[in-house]
Amino acid sequence: GIIRENPIWYSAVLVGLLGSFTTFSTFSLETLTLIQNEKLMTAGTVALSSLILGVLLAFLGTKLGAHFS
Repeated sequence: GIIRENPIWYSAVLVGLLGSFTTFSTFSLETLTLIQNEKLMTAGTVALSSLILGVLLAFLGTKLGAHFS
């Protein structure tokens, strides 16, 4: 496919995929550490705000991308 044939696309997808795993792993580890340290309110706030802000910013990004394309 186009991704394997084009080294730029291949690198972008590979870096993006690996980057998403490391970002999610860091989020998960930090949240787990807060839970283990019995900081449940902070853990819940971090997890919920990350989810809400992540979806909101993804939505805004798609709208801005559509507006400028």
